[in-house]
Amino acid sequence: MPDRDEQDERIAKIFLGVKTGSEVNLRGLGRYRAYLRANLKRPCLLTGSSDFPWEERFILGAGTKNREEYEELKTTRASYTDTFRLMSFYKELYESAGLLVNVRRTSDRKRFLLPLADLKPTDKQSENCQLMNDYSVWLFNEQATFRGSWGCWDEVLPTPRAGRRKARSRAVAR
Repeated sequence: MPDRDEQDERIAKIFLGVKTGSEVNLRGLGRYRAYLRANLKRPCLLTGSSDFPWEERFILGAGTKNREEYEELKTTRASYTDTFRLMSFYKELYESAGLLVNVRRTSDRKRFLLPLADLKPTDKQSENCQLMNDYSVWLFNEQATFRGSWGCWDEVLPTPRAGRRKARSRAVAR
């Protein structure tokens, strides 16, 4: 477990010189995103830090008896058991979900858009573990109204395809 004082100091350094402090708002998320973009080592392989909201009923609830349905859904949805390659940070910021990242599942190369706080590096010895743990601690501790269980983020997040379509249509229009 990291020393809390050292962790607080690392997080505070990210926000040095910022008048608004380290609140989880669009400015704070933008600052943390810039910091992580500059400091995360690539390639960065990730996995779920715990089960994703859609998986809870299969792991904890009534769906535990329907293993076939769970396995079928895992072919089209991101699962906490998957391994992902971090592709990029999503351009939009969402206070309710924290930083979002575009990832690619390594087994079949499918792309997903996921909250960074729901992920952890697969290499527990990498510097990325500390960076991502610090981010998660900042996110959960600084945002009092943050939905601790993430609610149903898979229902409110934009899909990666929607963003690509807009970009293509703008490129064609030019």
